[in-house]
Amino acid sequence: MEFQQFHLIGDYGCLTQDVAHSSAGFPGDTFAKRLRIITSADVDWAKENFNDSTIKTQIDTAIFGDEDPETLLYRQSGIFEYNEILKLWMSMNPDQKKELSEYNNLEIEMTFKELISEMNDTMYIRKLTLNDDWTFPVAKVVSKKTDEYWRFDAMPLKDKSGDIGYLYVYRKEMRKKDYNNLFNKRNAYSKMTTVWKDLYKISRYVSNTQGIYIGGDHKPNIPVRSLNTLRDRLVGNAEIQHYIDIQNGRVLEDFIDMDTSRAKALIARQQEKRHSEILIKNDQNRSVITQVNTQLKEFHDELKEVLDQNDKQPKAWIEHDYQKLLFKIFPFIFPQYTHFIREYNFKIDGNAQKKEDIPDFIALNSSLSVDVMEIKTPDFPLFRKGQYRKNFVFASEVQGLISQIQKYIYNLTRNSLREEPRLQKRFEDKAELKLSKSSGGIHIRSPKGLIVVGRSPSHSTQNLEEAQQQEQDFDIYKRRYEDILFFLTYDDILDWTERIISRQSKIE
Repeated sequence: MEFQQFHLIGDYGCLTQDVAHSSAGFPGDTFAKRLRIITSADVDWAKENFNDSTIKTQIDTAIFGDEDPETLLYRQSGIFEYNEILKLWMSMNPDQKKELSEYNNLEIEMTFKELISEMNDTMYIRKLTLNDDWTFPVAKVVSKKTDEYWRFDAMPLKDKSGDIGYLYVYRKEMRKKDYNNLFNKRNAYSKMTTVWKDLYKISRYVSNTQGIYIGGDHKPNIPVRSLNTLRDRLVGNAEIQHYIDIQNGRVLEDFIDMDTSRAKALIARQQEKRHSEILIKNDQNRSVITQVNTQLKEFHDELKEVLDQNDKQPKAWIEHDYQKLLFKIFPFIFPQYTHFIREYNFKIDGNAQKKEDIPDFIALNSSLSVDVMEIKTPDFPLFRKGQYRKNFVFASEVQGLISQIQKYIYNLTRNSLREEPRLQKRFEDKAELKLSKSSGGIHIRSPKGLIVVGRSPSHSTQNLEEAQQQEQDFDIYKRRYEDILFFLTYDDILDWTERIISRQSKIE
């Protein structure tokens, strides 16, 4: 699908498309063909009153027949909705409709009644020869404060609940070829519009924005210069299938030998290509990244030094000391969490053995949902000393820790209505959380667990073969718990921070 030109007719943005070779099946698409005839016919529209519901009904019926145009999802090339194109065209004044018909150059000169009569004649529609190109309205100029944007009314964006937003494009920054780039994608997505619809659904999870803005002063927006970067970073269906193959392979590897190396290699190549094309080396970014790296390296070195000291003098630090140090690092490796509260007490209904649960931490993410976090010392043993059927198994302390965090998650979820307002008050009082009236409140929705405990197997044993076996078993066991989002050792924290520092050092 290609757009040859973008035209300005009054305040309407109109696109010319080669419909003879489009994927929508033109010219065999009856609804599209009838819509083309209506929007291309040279009729004296000044004589017709489009505020008259009878006129609108006659046109709707001529195009869509007995179908309800409000519920039809017939889309021109899968991008613009037929009914939205019709609404834009009907809102144009007679002179604008006349100019549009000249672009389409369809020699139909008749009265409105004659046109409606011919539209009801199936043989007339079939015999009519249409041009390869069709020009039709897709956008309208709207003002946002001091800026003028194209609002693409013919491509409404809908979130999960059906609320509608739009794609807004800043007029002054866009050239004709940029408009084509908005809707065409050769790599990950065949149609860029799919991305706008997907991105709008994602953005509505975390904000109340009523659309996606390209350029201009509206905040937030996607700069026009970043469009190519955005396009190059998109993940397409083929790559998604590789992720699925790898994840399913991890499930099956507990039972049969699986080789997911090919899928991993394909993903790695795609990611490398995508990220190699991202241009972020500017002076401002370098300065910020340098500051972040300096601070993170300081915390990384502090943790490494403490762990080295603990090797020489075990249990020199208590659990609380390690937690304080880790929370200096967490904003760098868990940026999705904005607030934390320590030792949240909540009641357990119907449990005579224990009156309260007290997880180490409750973590609040940017979407205002919570997860449960347990942080133990690096001295915590991961595995039993002996093997079971030639496999290493978690030590009883680790099994107990997993069961404990699963109980926290279960009891929080079961008592969510009672605990949500209590959690919100606790975050407001202890973590200085401030919520706007429109943001809603804290919610408990499928919370996950995060565990930091012990040292890596390679640190705990000098036997290389045994360490490798423990690493493999540890990796398998960690994936068995769907409700445990992260299961990390202190060495994992060191590795993560080192990789972040190394990756960002290449940008400086």
